[in-house]
Amino acid sequence: GEEQKERNGDDGDEKDNDPIAKYKSLLKSIEQQEEEKKKKDGELEFTWGLGTKEKAEKLVSEKMKKAEMLTPFEQFLDKRKEKKKAKREANKKKASESAEQDNQSNSDSEDSIPSDVDMDDPYFAEEFKKSKPKDKKKKDRRDESDDDAQGRAELELLMLDKEDEQQKNHFDMKKIEEGQLLSKSKKKRLSKKKKDQKATAAEDEFEVNVKDPRFNALFTSHHFNIDPADTHYRKTKGTEALIQEKLKRRANNDDISE
Repeated sequence: GEEQKERNGDDGDEKDNDPIAKYKSLLKSIEQQEEEKKKKDGELEFTWGLGTKEKAEKLVSEKMKKAEMLTPFEQFLDKRKEKKKAKREANKKKASESAEQDNQSNSDSEDSIPSDVDMDDPYFAEEFKKSKPKDKKKKDRRDESDDDAQGRAELELLMLDKEDEQQKNHFDMKKIEEGQLLSKSKKKRLSKKKKDQKATAAEDEFEVNVKDPRFNALFTSHHFNIDPADTHYRKTKGTEALIQEKLKRRANNDDISE
């Protein structure tokens, strides 16, 4: 029994000292590790894919329900928040791209140095430092010009919005009606108090050319009859002039349709 143990011990020592056996054992352990890793990756991939579509659909439906519950003003705030977030992300992306360009330009400038130039030489080192700020100044000027162009564009849009608002305010039917309803005596009183109070009556400066043939349908067709009793009727100088012209034509026995 002891001889058999000694023989087995000798075989184990031979295997330990055999380089081929060691290499085979190492290969086998590596293959086993790779197999285990593939199994784990497959399990992870399967777990991630499970229910992903359902989760995405749930998120979309929740977002839609939230949008339906929000008031128009809250929806406006959400949209503005999303725009700001997108702008921040765009700025971050632009900054990272700019940093990459700077790194690229630095590497390009370093690559452009001839191999036989010794950068340890004080003269060449000084010349290389002088050339780098020039490139930076050019880039800064380019960025400034882009910012200026964007600023000008935003200012032009702002001015256009103001012009549109002024044009809308120019024809304010409510103010025109209020101006028409003010009596002469009240207008005089308002003009006297003008220094103390900033109260002004809006005047309807638009004058209708009742002789314009484009207005003939107002006098000849009942489809375009002006009815002061109608709820949509607005009393202004223009509507009064059209009514007076119609009465005038009726008195002259012109072709007037009721």
